[in-house]
Amino acid sequence: MRDKKGRYVKGYKVESGGFKKGYTPWNKGKHIWSKADLKKRSIMFSGKNHPMYGKKHSLVSIKKMSKSHIGIQSLEKHPNWKNGLVKTTQGYIEQRVFDCKTRNYKLQHRLIVEKIIKRKLNKKESVHHINKIKTDNRPQNLMAFTKEIFHKQFEKGLFVSVKEIIFDGRNIH
Repeated sequence: MRDKKGRYVKGYKVESGGFKKGYTPWNKGKHIWSKADLKKRSIMFSGKNHPMYGKKHSLVSIKKMSKSHIGIQSLEKHPNWKNGLVKTTQGYIEQRVFDCKTRNYKLQHRLIVEKIIKRKLNKKESVHHINKIKTDNRPQNLMAFTKEIFHKQFEKGLFVSVKEIIFDGRNIH
């Protein structure tokens, strides 16, 4: 809302459709706990006054607590579980791998090529998406190269020797 001179005016909206200038809410500056109450509570539950001070859980209660949380929100039971698929910040899809010792997630397009050629890809070997859509991991859309250099050459439209191509999805029908 603007005043008579065209400047914006602070306030709140009233039922008549305008704004009322200088309105202060009823609870401004009020706290649920007074400062004295907060000080009492902090003293009451700190150090030796805390109910668990100097106490330890028994082994039986520790086992019960650990068993009570097993499997409640883990993997498939978690509400945000998406079949072990995660989209990376670069736009690729990572898939959860349970037999992998180094890390839990691997790029899905590399896993698909590894399954087709029946061996693991080493770090130097790269996989290319033919249609340049990073989430399209169909075997017909993937190519694997022995080195990143040949991958870049292929992307630029330069000649790449057949012996440098490990897998070519264009040949699958």
